[in-house]
Amino acid sequence: MDVAAILLSFAVGWYFRGRHDAKRVDELEIQPAKNPTTEPPEHPSTHDRLNNSMYLSNSQWQHLYGLCEGILADDVVTEAEAKRLRKWFRDNPDGQKDTRSKQLHSLIDIFLADGVLDKEEANELLTILSEFCDQWAAPEPKQSPTSTILSTRSGRVSKPKPARAPKPTKPERPKLDWTDLLSLIGCDIEISYMGATGDISDRTVSCKDIDNNGEHTYIKGYCKSRRAYRTFRLDRIITLINTETGEFIET
Repeated sequence: MDVAAILLSFAVGWYFRGRHDAKRVDELEIQPAKNPTTEPPEHPSTHDRLNNSMYLSNSQWQHLYGLCEGILADDVVTEAEAKRLRKWFRDNPDGQKDTRSKQLHSLIDIFLADGVLDKEEANELLTILSEFCDQWAAPEPKQSPTSTILSTRSGRVSKPKPARAPKPTKPERPKLDWTDLLSLIGCDIEISYMGATGDISDRTVSCKDIDNNGEHTYIKGYCKSRRAYRTFRLDRIITLINTETGEFIET
């Protein structure tokens, strides 16, 4: 056998062996795995992707917000109202993990853990509901007095408006006992209030009642800034002014 025949025989054998190996590889690649150990991942819904951790739908959120405002309407929270709010969270479990409402749900469960809403818990719940509704209400536009506004049309820089003089924070009289604040009932007061989240807002309030449970003092009244009844914890009030007398009261 000459050299040419040997080379031809070798080439033909190599060709068919390569096709056979390639066919086995293809069969191995398309063969389904036996007994898969993991399930395919679930894709997040469009609502979760767009709203991150806001699980409540718009209608659910509006219902919850309206329910809280309804409780605050008469500036009194009853045990039945608190239980109705807890039932809403149980009927709408998305509210238990929504960033905006999960803290409210946790506190409702704590207050009603023994099945009873006592006076101290009722006052604290009023404060929490007040801050909850104020926190998620439409924010009022504010302009920073130190910011510089650039006009893209004219290319000029406009100077910011001068800031108002800050309100004095030092009281003009010694610190009062909470019972001395009872004289404010029926008066309009101006307060700078720091909520549980650290946000500070200025309010004008018609004081209707002042209550103390031994640990905290609560000022209740009609907030003219929010046009609704609100409850404020005294230890979160930064400044308090009796607008009828102009007197600064240390809190």
